[in-house]
Amino acid sequence: MYLIFSGEGSTDMGTGEFQGPMLYLIDRIIESDRRFGYSILDVQSYGFISRRQLSDVAKNLRPLPKEQPIDNIRLSGKKSFQETGEFYSNARALTMFASELCGEKGLVVAVLFQDSDTVDQQEWQRKWDSIVNGFNAAQFHHGVPTLPKPVSEAWILCAIYRQNNQARDCSELENRRRGNQEDHALKYELEKQLKAIPERELLNRKIDSGEIDHNNINLPSFNAFKKRLTEVL
Repeated sequence: MYLIFSGEGSTDMGTGEFQGPMLYLIDRIIESDRRFGYSILDVQSYGFISRRQLSDVAKNLRPLPKEQPIDNIRLSGKKSFQETGEFYSNARALTMFASELCGEKGLVVAVLFQDSDTVDQQEWQRKWDSIVNGFNAAQFHHGVPTLPKPVSEAWILCAIYRQNNQARDCSELENRRRGNQEDHALKYELEKQLKAIPERELLNRKIDSGEIDHNNINLPSFNAFKKRLTEVL
């Protein structure tokens, strides 16, 4: 299996040179799956597509034969379409890179990461559906949306909080709006819990050691991602 991914920067999925914590989480899920049992990072079975590369391809995308309109986005108005159209076009663009690799790599899984940046469940769902629609429009069946609500720090914090208390409900993390330190923004809360700046290297080490365990994350947006990844595997 070969995994091709695209994210927003080095602190989430990472780049081709610098792997990020979200990629580490995915790797641990794959490694723990009895059908695989190996680390794609260890065997270097992955590839990175930058957001700029996706944007360049997306600009030149043409409607596909029998491509279905994104009705739920259009009904929501022009503003919603602009908000979610990027998710759709980026998913379609990523499938083009993935499809080109299928002949060489065999099974190729495409993972598209983007923070949803919303606490509104309906908006999150529109963005999730847009990514799914983008994969489906290209008839690519191994695409995985990775869409934290509202941002990936919520997932990491949930893993930390439930490390020593499996009964803890951390669903309120998905309803935290962006803010500054006084407003208890998620990134500052994570820094407080780690007692250090949550840099890529630190998070990677904690995921690698099991201190941050994907099995401890119980949030709707994470569960949707993990369910889809498991289905693809």
